[in-house]
Amino acid sequence: MYDYADHGNIDFSDTEPPKHDFGDAVVRVIRTRDIYQVDPEEHMDVYSERIVELAGDHRRAGIPEGCNAASMTGMSKRGERAIQLFCVIDEDGLLIKRAGFRCRGDIATIASASLITALIEGKTVDEALDVSVADLKRELGKMPADRVTRPYLAVEAVRAMVGDFFLRQGRDLAWLDANLACDEFGVNCSMCEHCSLRDQRVSLRFGK
Repeated sequence: MYDYADHGNIDFSDTEPPKHDFGDAVVRVIRTRDIYQVDPEEHMDVYSERIVELAGDHRRAGIPEGCNAASMTGMSKRGERAIQLFCVIDEDGLLIKRAGFRCRGDIATIASASLITALIEGKTVDEALDVSVADLKRELGKMPADRVTRPYLAVEAVRAMVGDFFLRQGRDLAWLDANLACDEFGVNCSMCEHCSLRDQRVSLRFGK
């Protein structure tokens, strides 16, 4: 299982000031219990209105009560970006009853995390797995070219969360390989430097 309570990949300690000076302008960043915006954004017009709206929508931020599936995806080579996904899944109908998130990153990361939880809540796990990067990009709209990788983190977090759920239900590595195989050389997987399901697979494979 992904032990999110003891996972150190997302640091929410407030080591940076909540506002940054850009000449005459003061730019504030989002710092809450569950969301840590790393980079100040001086020019928000590089984002669509939908991204700005989603970044400010914290209704699903946090860990929902009864969480029985969780995951983490991220990247750190060019600045730390990470999404944790938490879900309450009905064990009989495999319906995602509630979805929540925590994240650390830029506005595009926060918006992607917020959107993916909205899209998968109320869906079955199979329907959630069908949500694609293209679906997210279409709804998110305009963003800087160096931020287009963020929806990949959100989509792969869903896949990792579903894998975590089935591992908690007693499935093994052989079951995962047959029903939720990882495409290690695919674009989606390659975009995620860190993935909790990848770590779980390694642990299962080598008996750690």
